[in-house]
Amino acid sequence: MAKSLVAASGTKGDHVDLYTIGDTAVDKAWGEYLQQVLTTLGYNVAIHELAGDNYFTVVGTQKTKADIGFTDWYEDYPYPSDWFNILQNGELITNVHNNNYGNVNFKDVNKKIDKLDSLPPSKALSASTNAQWAAVDNELMTKDASTAPFMNPLLTSFFSSRMNVACDIYTDNQDDLAQMCLK
Repeated sequence: MAKSLVAASGTKGDHVDLYTIGDTAVDKAWGEYLQQVLTTLGYNVAIHELAGDNYFTVVGTQKTKADIGFTDWYEDYPYPSDWFNILQNGELITNVHNNNYGNVNFKDVNKKIDKLDSLPPSKALSASTNAQWAAVDNELMTKDASTAPFMNPLLTSFFSSRMNVACDIYTDNQDDLAQMCLK
């Protein structure tokens, strides 16, 4: 089905610049897998493996013109604006340090995101607001396919019963061992 959609789009054979992190085995493997999938679909894919330290700076700069890459996003707080406003609101596209890597910019959806993001807490958690966020999600993720979810990893920490879990500080996808303490 995907091959027929690519053929129907008229993009089969197009050159695609794929950006990935190349200095960790897992990220390198994800990039190579994505390259293989895109090649199988009929694209001519050049892979650009970057150091993890500067990957987001490079792909978040407009002059790079990255066709495709992957990013991970860990919510700072459990609310839809932490995803949609930061990563998909076209009003926030910048020339450097851009978090909207796909340059998603639908003016009507931007207005909906702005409205929902500005609601006071008493209205932010209502059923009506949830339905409006669901509509934004449907428009961006389903109708327009602005972002393609690639994976959803589960990060787990294991603790001894002797540990005081209140001391655990989780940062940069790992536990800060220097902050851990016993009960």
